[in-house]
Amino acid sequence: MLFSVAATSERSAWAVGLTGGVFGQRPETLILRWNGTAWRRVPSPNAATPGSWLGAVAVASARKAWAVGCACNGQRLKTLIERWNGKRWRIVPSPSPATGDSVLYGVAVTSARSAWAVGCTRCTGDKPETLILQWNGTRWKRLPSPNPARGGTLASVAVTSARNAWAAGYTSGPNQQRRKTVIEHWNGTRWTLVPSPPPARSAYLFGIAAASARSAWAVGLISGLFSAQPKTLALHWNGTTWK
Repeated sequence: MLFSVAATSERSAWAVGLTGGVFGQRPETLILRWNGTAWRRVPSPNAATPGSWLGAVAVASARKAWAVGCACNGQRLKTLIERWNGKRWRIVPSPSPATGDSVLYGVAVTSARSAWAVGCTRCTGDKPETLILQWNGTRWKRLPSPNPARGGTLASVAVTSARNAWAAGYTSGPNQQRRKTVIEHWNGTRWTLVPSPPPARSAYLFGIAAASARSAWAVGLISGLFSAQPKTLALHWNGTTWK
């Protein structure tokens, strides 16, 4: 099963996910590489015990790529970050809060010294907390990130410059019919919550992309209160508001 793909040219692309499926007995990280002709599996390091997966990949160059996800260490879920150095993938130490299960769902990279990863901590609890990590060229560190009143999860991140980045996700809520969209912005100094349109029904954001400080898109779904057929959701940033 593959969750994410990133490409730098017609002859170079990466795809990541897991083997065995989400409900498999022994899932392991899965990385495939496109060489211009065919997809081939590349050796991927796994966490201490089986139960690891990669949910997102981002590529900066032929010698620089990041993949993020989750490592199952015993009964705990911890952040998992892997790095491509041009020859092989290696696990890189990443902050994993001790307060509960932690997962990374999104990653974005702009240079060898700048990358972001987002997800949640206390993920399996009633009130998850947003989780944002930053790569400063030497190590990954956790940065403060705001949390909605109901708790929140960040599913995707996009970056255009050192002073402009976006992260998108959804709130927790007591049930799935009351989830709301969550959008956070990085201004070069800190992350802040930005108002986003609250659909009348439960809504999720799973992906975000930014072209400039005045143009960005976030996508997801709206699920009906009593309907099994969700509807697509697309939001646009015009430089002032999300619509």
